[in-house]
Amino acid sequence: MKRTHKSLLALLIVLGALLVVRALLPFWVAHYLNDKLAHMGDYRGHLQSVDLALWRGAYRIKQFEIRKRDAAEKEFIPFLDAPLTDISVSWRALFKGAIVGRIEFVNPELNFVDGASDKDDQAGQGVDWRDTLQGLLPIQLNEVVVRDGAIHLRNFQSTPKVDVYMSELDATASNLTNANRDEAAQVARLDATALVLGGAPFEASMQFDPLGELTDFDLEIRALNVALPQLDDFMRAYGGIDAESGTADLVLELNADRKQVDGYAKLLLRELDIVSWKQDVQVDRDNPFSVAWESLVAGVMVLLSNQPNDQFATRVPIRGAVDAVHGQVLPALISIVRNAFVEAMRPNFEDQDGSSEASEADAEPAAEEDGVPEATDAKSADEDSPRPIGPRHGSPK
Repeated sequence: MKRTHKSLLALLIVLGALLVVRALLPFWVAHYLNDKLAHMGDYRGHLQSVDLALWRGAYRIKQFEIRKRDAAEKEFIPFLDAPLTDISVSWRALFKGAIVGRIEFVNPELNFVDGASDKDDQAGQGVDWRDTLQGLLPIQLNEVVVRDGAIHLRNFQSTPKVDVYMSELDATASNLTNANRDEAAQVARLDATALVLGGAPFEASMQFDPLGELTDFDLEIRALNVALPQLDDFMRAYGGIDAESGTADLVLELNADRKQVDGYAKLLLRELDIVSWKQDVQVDRDNPFSVAWESLVAGVMVLLSNQPNDQFATRVPIRGAVDAVHGQVLPALISIVRNAFVEAMRPNFEDQDGSSEASEADAEPAAEEDGVPEATDAKSADEDSPRPIGPRHGSPK
């Protein structure tokens, strides 16, 4: 009996110790993570508390924030504000023999700030964010998920102040460790959808090497039917004009191969009305120079618009090194004329449907021999198979 009592007592002591450890473990984990987040280069992070779910190999972080060091106190806005972050073992990868982690951000808000100086800017530079995310996990990170997030571009120093945002952001970045190489998925993938300024649909997809330095990638971004009057503050601050009515489409497609970027950006403006005497002069009381500038811009855009579609559009080829890309002016001007007088531009992804819009806009004088332009074909030979990272849009090797 004595031996039984001793065994029972030992068991109770062990159980009691485990309960104490379980009760204290969230505080230890929170302290450990806050210590790591306090040393992030130009930024610092902090979390309020941690809840453990040991039965599923997970823990939840509440009120996770990242702020820029030495940011102006009057702005007092975090770079990242994540009310709830769930970190767990990826069961999908575990069933395939890989022990990797998964992070899910619920209702996060990401704030970029354009300031008058580097100290006022907030763009996330100066931190290795891949290492920072990995530091939140005791195992290798393979998947990042965002549910109902928001991204803001702000300028607190401009006149007027600027806040351009995307809401209802859902995004998934998967295969960040290349854990599924046996299934021929050689690259990581990012897919995202959102609403721009509360109503315009936005989509983005990206394929990239998760183990590299983002020198090889494919990127596609498109936003449709953005209401231009909702961009008034942005246009006034950066262009000195505003819009009384109209919508915009934006399409961006980039490919990077061995640090060289090749792609394009398309901007389509429809039913645009910039000048309104009643709004600009009688209500806003704009000065005469501002009204004259808006009238000049409006006149040029009317002359160079596709009249049947009431559309002004341009396509800007983008080329250069990853850290020094630049747009090409002459092809952009040619595309404006082509949209106005030859063929109305469409807000399509050219690499997917083999559009010929690129052929004339991107053509360089050296590409013609004996007066015959070099033919181009952007259509992939096999659109249904996963695209490998590599050159597109006729980029030079």
